[in-house]
Amino acid sequence: MHSNRPFSKLPVFFFLTIIFTILSLINAANVISDSCEKIIHYDANVKYPVCVKVLESDQKSANTTVAQLGTIAFQMAISNTTSILSKIDTIVNDPKTDPSTKEGLKACTEIYTDANKNLQDGLTALTSGDYFTASNKASAAQNDPAACQNKFAQSPLTKENGYFFQLSSIALGFADLLKATN
Repeated sequence: MHSNRPFSKLPVFFFLTIIFTILSLINAANVISDSCEKIIHYDANVKYPVCVKVLESDQKSANTTVAQLGTIAFQMAISNTTSILSKIDTIVNDPKTDPSTKEGLKACTEIYTDANKNLQDGLTALTSGDYFTASNKASAAQNDPAACQNKFAQSPLTKENGYFFQLSSIALGFADLLKATN
């Protein structure tokens, strides 16, 4: 007789699970959008739609805090330096790449290696609550795409430099937001 009930325990459980999932997704979207809205005031270089898209692309950003979003931003920028260094290596090892481009790329290797180190140090500082150091390290990394871009008349890394600039700006924005609110 109990099986004839329209709402047995199992469907109620699934219904509540769906509701909580929807609410947590809305909350995550709100934390991300609110945080991106705030950090564009700390760093005018951050493009709001890019900030939201980048953070939403990371599965760890669901059910998170502003500090955790800052960590994600630093991690994404660090990962991006690794991708750029890999692309540089591919272009340098291509026999069709002209010598002047190879020289510029070798300089960019040093630049992005330094950016990676600065961001690693910034992430360590961020996770330990030293937002001032995190901000300084992210700021140093933020300058690196322009330094790389300036090594060429026509850079083979224009797209990568632009994207990394956004990622490092987002990391810097979070460090500055956390510095101002803690």
